[in-house]
Amino acid sequence: MRTIKQFNTPILYLVFNRLNYVKKTFERIKEIKPQQLFIASDGARNIKEKKVVNEIREYILKNINWKCDVKTLFRDKNLGCKYAVSNAINWFFENIEQGIILEDDCLPDPSFFTFCEEMLEMYKDKKEVMSITGQNSLGELKYLKDKSYTFSKNFFCWGWATWRESWNKIDVGMQQYKECDKNKLYSLYLENIIVGKRFNANAFTKPVSWAIDFSFSHRLNSGLCIVPKRNLVENIGLNGKLYTHTKPNYFDKRYLHKEAQELIAYNHPNKIKQDMKFEKRYINQDIKRIILKKIFGEFALE
Repeated sequence: MRTIKQFNTPILYLVFNRLNYVKKTFERIKEIKPQQLFIASDGARNIKEKKVVNEIREYILKNINWKCDVKTLFRDKNLGCKYAVSNAINWFFENIEQGIILEDDCLPDPSFFTFCEEMLEMYKDKKEVMSITGQNSLGELKYLKDKSYTFSKNFFCWGWATWRESWNKIDVGMQQYKECDKNKLYSLYLENIIVGKRFNANAFTKPVSWAIDFSFSHRLNSGLCIVPKRNLVENIGLNGKLYTHTKPNYFDKRYLHKEAQELIAYNHPNKIKQDMKFEKRYINQDIKRIILKKIFGEFALE
């Protein structure tokens, strides 16, 4: 593992009402001692929750025991996951040019931070690259051989990084999707019916996810996401009771949950090009997971 004296890339840490997660994930931030730390916390929905929300905010501030430029966005009113997160990222990029975004249920290996930092610097002038993720729910991509990462047109949000210019392309509310011609939407469904249905639901029926908005922006702008050869971030929320978009069922845990691994030596791909082998494996896994959940029930517990 690399020894980090103090980390240079700004980090946005997103928290809400899960102190047990914060106590685990904030330890990883403490280990690298970022020079700039942005903390965003949505407002509580009721009096009981307000006590927990305030406790989390106090815990984080109390445990910043290194020299650090700290900025906070502590809301009084609850905006909900979609707008609390997207507005917090807007605030983050109003202050910095490039940075890392980590939610409270995402437990990274320390190498996640250095991976993001190097990729941010290496690809900052490559407009076709829109984001970097630490999430690889397929597990180790052995077919990459000596290469350390690949490129996907899908966006993955369990520990990620981007640039202001890329984030500013997000279409919150997916208005441009609503205006797409039928042929374009049809081609999207042919390419990946699961993604097509998610886009459609987020645009028209249940607009709850900022991540789907940003994923659509990747496709709209022919943007790619850098995916590491190994999974660098464990989503500990898959095993918990307090969730927003992930629910406690056997199939999500089986197909999405991966422990974080270390990745410290970077051998770069020869070209910036969508990896069709990765896309096919990802789509097949996603379809299998969703079909099994439909057959056995949303809450098929292990």
